[in-house]
Amino acid sequence: MSDILITESQFKKLILKEQVFTLNVDAPDTIDVNTCNDFLSFISDELELTTPYSVSLQNERGDIKTLANYNLENGDIKIYSKNRGLADVLRSVAHEVVHHQQNQNGKLNNGPIQDIGGDIEDEANAVAGQLVKKYGYQNQHIFESIKTKTI
Repeated sequence: MSDILITESQFKKLILKEQVFTLNVDAPDTIDVNTCNDFLSFISDELELTTPYSVSLQNERGDIKTLANYNLENGDIKIYSKNRGLADVLRSVAHEVVHHQQNQNGKLNNGPIQDIGGDIEDEANAVAGQLVKKYGYQNQHIFESIKTKTI
């Protein structure tokens, strides 16, 4: 029989059921919170995250200039989720969580980060798409469109 080697962080997750993220939702009746939690568990495992981060899904834009942002100093992620499809919100979440992984792995310590394009953004875009697609294979409901209100 061969030995199975696991890292300390994998051991903690297996034995202690340690969760590396927290999820805050300001309007839980507008989004599938259970799926969001499950997706965060999935991507945290896929990206082998060990440093804590938090995700806030917001119906008000606040200080978010686009659809999402990542604070590399404290690991806070803010996502504008109002009137967006679940898969689209999850893709934004995954993009910012990839930035957290990049930060965890020391990739964001090498000077200014290009806001549009460049290796850091391109990696976050590509990996986020892969994560949503992989998760979606087992959770097809994330691809259902939202109902829009008529004015």
